[in-house]
Amino acid sequence: MQILSKYILKLHIIISIIIIFSCGAVAQFKVEDILKRISEEYKYTQKNNSVASLVRLDSMLRAFVDSARKNIAFPKAAKHWKDEYSKLELSIGHYSEEFEYSGQFLYDAHVLNPNSPYRSLTLYASIVGVDHSSGLGRFPYLESAFKYVKEFPQGHFIFEVYNILAGFYTDLFMALRDGKEGASYHYDCLEEYIDKTPIPEQMVRAQKQSIYYYEQALIIRPNDSGTKETLQEVKDGTVSGWSTCSD
Repeated sequence: MQILSKYILKLHIIISIIIIFSCGAVAQFKVEDILKRISEEYKYTQKNNSVASLVRLDSMLRAFVDSARKNIAFPKAAKHWKDEYSKLELSIGHYSEEFEYSGQFLYDAHVLNPNSPYRSLTLYASIVGVDHSSGLGRFPYLESAFKYVKEFPQGHFIFEVYNILAGFYTDLFMALRDGKEGASYHYDCLEEYIDKTPIPEQMVRAQKQSIYYYEQALIIRPNDSGTKETLQEVKDGTVSGWSTCSD
């Protein structure tokens, strides 16, 4: 299953890159041409709904968003927007002001068959769900995150999953450190994960777990500056940015 998933993933990535570059991305990132091609794939998927077609469409949209962020000068993404793009589950982020994709089609693929050969991709959608929150922090489904780590330690989304788990434990650490008054509604959001053992002991446990998962993420992407910066802040105990239940 793992070998098959890796093969499928590589195939989808190659196809997505070919589609984007065939639309003129080398010389000029042509949003309209690229999304016209993806819209054709969307129409095909509507007529031929399957896990494979949904995963393919999802991979194309993720490739588009990644390329758009690299090729469209900030904050000019809105100039390329057309209302028809919303059917592709695209939007212009309220805070990022960049193209964003909700992840709807990967979620749909997982609902259609959670145990398909594409599970190493679709299981990720069960962790994060569908993002229509305009960049607001959402609480991840932790059980699925732990499943992903166990089942797919080399999966396509393992870096993201490690960061999700690290973010959860970072938030728990901060809630314990700052207390109900200091952490405000963040504390309320995380209170079910706070037990009866002494708070200092829980803080140490949460901090160690956060460090562990950030370090695992950095094994995957050693040069990721955001992860490295947050890891150091967690080690120092000075971290202040919330990942879950954020406003």
